[in-house]
Amino acid sequence: MLWRTYPLVDRGAPRDFTDIHAVVTANILSVDEAWAIWQLRNPRLDVEQAKAQVLKHLESIAARRPLDTIAVEQRKTIGEARRWFREELTRDAARRPRSSGEDCGSELDP
Repeated sequence: MLWRTYPLVDRGAPRDFTDIHAVVTANILSVDEAWAIWQLRNPRLDVEQAKAQVLKHLESIAARRPLDTIAVEQRKTIGEARRWFREELTRDAARRPRSSGEDCGSELDP
């Protein structure tokens, strides 16, 4: 299953973001269930640090693909997905101060 290795935390590739977004928005798992599964597979690791790592990956994607470089017809969808990751998937970690001033809320690579 998608969560076996939880590549989103480890690798953070755009496809990893797309996969977890699809699983949660399709109601296959809730955000809390997703993190609970991650914690079961990684009992010695901190969930909040994992969420922070996901945010780092998201910031990296946003830096490589800023909103204004994405096709106009995709901006809204991808921007909403990026906001979902910041506000829902990583909701507690997202409240921490960011390390840089860049805005990662624009878009998620499809």
